[in-house]
Amino acid sequence: MEKHLSIPIGIIIEKCAMDGPWQTDVWRPTEAVVGQVPLETGSRIRRAGKIEAYFAGNAALDLYPSDIASYRNNLHQEIPRIYVVLAATDGRPPNVHLVTAAPDEAEAYLDGDPSLVDGVPMPPSLIALISTYIDEYDVRAAAEDEISGRRFRRAKDVRPESRQENSQERAYERR
Repeated sequence: MEKHLSIPIGIIIEKCAMDGPWQTDVWRPTEAVVGQVPLETGSRIRRAGKIEAYFAGNAALDLYPSDIASYRNNLHQEIPRIYVVLAATDGRPPNVHLVTAAPDEAEAYLDGDPSLVDGVPMPPSLIALISTYIDEYDVRAAAEDEISGRRFRRAKDVRPESRQENSQERAYERR
């Protein structure tokens, strides 16, 4: 695996019609699809009442070893997310400007138009891929393993239920 990894991601967004005097529509990303999606950007996928789904476009999810701590924090959340930054367009569905698995990178875009930055649940196949990437390139943890002779828990070793069990065990041990 190369140190820099680029994964194609397709983004689905929804438009919800509003009846307000200042805003007529609200756009938000709803789904990330792993792989290149063969649809034209801006294509309407479905319509149900006041809600319409569109394909916002394909983008590259770029992973770098320098962001591993951020990816790890994301994977340890109850629901890991892919963060989507949308670029506003006049009269058309927004386009994908950026997708990232690093929450702090997405947060940096909130200084602009915060309504165009949001997270969507990370697909399980992407969770597995990012966990493998973390294990492969977490240089800091690997160096600590070698120096101390201990094996630190990595993303692939953590089951969601084990985090809760471990916190309960620590609370019991303190008594």
